[in-house]
Amino acid sequence: MLGGLNGYGQPAKGELCVRGLLTNGRRKSMQPMAHRLGVDHQRLQRFITDSSWYYQPVRANLARWAIDTINPSGYVIDDTGFPKDGTA
Repeated sequence: MLGGLNGYGQPAKGELCVRGLLTNGRRKSMQPMAHRLGVDHQRLQRFITDSSWYYQPVRANLARWAIDTINPSGYVIDDTGFPKDGTA
């Protein structure tokens, strides 16, 4: 297990990242998300950039959940749907 984010392990840190993306607030970058969650943004950033977890099982679980829940005919994952702040 990597060093803790307020004592939590990797699954909890991943949950924090997802919660940060889903919380109210226009800005979804690390610092505003960490502020809303009450955690250190550097540790949250370190989880994103340095995590050693395997994404394949996460994607497989997500696909199984989607099939069981909404029975999709296709998948599109596109982060450009989030509104951007500023003009750039």
